[in-house]
Order: sequence, then C-alpha cells, then structure tokens
Amino acid sequence: MDLPEVVDTLFYQARTGCQWDYLPHDLAPKGTVWDYFTAWHADGTWQKIVDALRVGLRHAAGRDDTPRAGCIVSQTVKTTEMGGDKGYDGGKQIKGRKRHIVVDTLGLLLAVAVTAANLDDGTHAAGAGPIGRRAVPAVEGHPRGQQVPQQDPG
Repeated sequence: MDLPEVVDTLFYQARTGCQWDYLPHDLAPKGTVWDYFTAWHADGTWQKIVDALRVGLRHAAGRDDTPRAGCIVSQTVKTTEMGGDKGYDGGKQIKGRKRHIVVDTLGLLLAVAVTAANLDDGTHAAGAGPIGRRAVPAVEGHPRGQQVPQQDPG
C-alpha cells in the first residue's frame, strides 16, 4: 500500500468527519487505512508527529522546545444514554461529559481528555487523571505530571 495514499485518506476522514464506511472509493480501502491508524496510535507515531510539529512551531515563534506554562480549557456538554462516563457538573447544571483541553501559551495543543462532567479540571486535566502523565509534556521547571497550568474559570 502506498503510504501517502493512506495519509491522504486519514486527512480526508479527519477533515470531513466522514464515517469510515462512507469514504470515497478513489481513496485507500477503509480496512487498510484503519489498520494503519490503529497501529500508529498504539505505537505512538501520532503523538511523535504532534510533538515534532509543536516543537517546530515553537522554534518558528522564537520559543523554547518546552513550554513554561499552560492553560486548561474545558466545556461540559449534555450526552445521551448511550456509552461513556457521564456525571453532573454542578457549576453548569448539566449532566453529561466534560472535554478538557490543555494548551501552551501559543495555543498549541498539549493534551485532550474527555471525562465525566463531575470531575474538575485541576485534578483530571493537568496530568493527574485520564489525560495521564505521559500525554502532557513536562513544563519547564516541573517534573512530568506535576505541572500547574492556569485554569480558565469560565
């Protein structure tokens, strides 16, 4: 299989949100692309690509490789009865899930997690919970997993 064709198919699926079963026939076969996608996820290839892109963008902006600060942003959304953890966010008065996103000061993605809505940002988005210590790169001056990103109160 031609790897650029696999990558093109993955980019098409990510860009359009197309369901795997409805990928156009002129792209690589769904089964082949899915196998590459899961293998690259399991062996950390996607994370290495994201990390390399982040470092390159930080260099282009005249910044160090490793961020010194980060910001946690979260959003609580209502969910259906189907699948996944859910909880009640008392602050927003919504039963559902919470999306946590951790970015550096340039707005570059560091980590993403989806948790039950009742879990707070400070303990579950900064590396102590489902995001995991490996997903959030070390912030300069703090050991990996002990970062103290700023929280967005809204």
